[in-house]
Amino acid sequence: MLLMTAAVAWAGSAVAQSYPSRPVKILVGFPAGGGLDLIARVAASKLTEDLGQQVVVENRSGASGTIAAELVSRAPADGHTLLLGSSGPLMMNPLIFPKVPYDPLRDFVPISTIGFFPLVLAVHPAVPVRSPREFLDYARANPGKLNNGTSAVSMQLAAEMLNQFAGLSITTVRYTGSAAAVTALISGEIQLTILESTPLLPHIESGRVRAVAVMSDRRVGALPNLATMTEAGIPGYEMTFWAGLFAPAGTPPAIIARLGSLLARYVQMPDMRDRLKAIGAEPGAEPSAQLAARIASDMARFGPIVKATNLKAE
Repeated sequence: MLLMTAAVAWAGSAVAQSYPSRPVKILVGFPAGGGLDLIARVAASKLTEDLGQQVVVENRSGASGTIAAELVSRAPADGHTLLLGSSGPLMMNPLIFPKVPYDPLRDFVPISTIGFFPLVLAVHPAVPVRSPREFLDYARANPGKLNNGTSAVSMQLAAEMLNQFAGLSITTVRYTGSAAAVTALISGEIQLTILESTPLLPHIESGRVRAVAVMSDRRVGALPNLATMTEAGIPGYEMTFWAGLFAPAGTPPAIIARLGSLLARYVQMPDMRDRLKAIGAEPGAEPSAQLAARIASDMARFGPIVKATNLKAE
């Protein structure tokens, strides 16, 4: 038994040391220039230095990230084709699409998270609120009069959760993208938006919109004075998007462990932390088992809300 255990350990070590044997691709399910694309390119640059093979980013956008996820789920399980996955394609899409061509828990092995994207509730300056408590009081006193602009059903879920948890009646209006929703907020076409902080930060700094609350379970570095909904008396309300690296199911554990340890080191590096914070992301590495548990927990938590509110992809 000792000899068998030693042999298995040696084989795993040999696999990790011989990997990669050729260039590695990281697929991103969204266009170049976005937050996920930036994360992938920063990670790819660092992995290229440590792995001794070129690590390239390939953008395969479409169907809210589903196309890239499907391609990786069907790729050989040898660590040479990876996915920069996120909450959208690997948690939300299976809940809101009638059918997706992969199972996020069965067809992928999580490697590690890289960053977390907290959602921010921002209002037009004409809305007389400056804190989560003031917002909740105002929304309750003005039922049906607040319109929330959003760019995706995943963002709409945050507003529907707030309606359920806080007894509000916010109406959501869908826009073609985050930029369009922010433009509508600046113009006063809508009164509020709940979006990831990246597209909002420049306009918060300029004063064209006012940040009111962060929707994560803790305050965030980019907006440290912004209180959470939990602090405002809405226990259990929390929604944070994440991004991380994934491999096809069946990829050798030694490869997963090697890549995971590298990512855990990268997110502690000042340059990577600065790059992530510049796009409103909170650096953080959750290992494989913890990330798998997060996906299962998020799907179980959000699934009933999606069903109750009849949220569907458009």
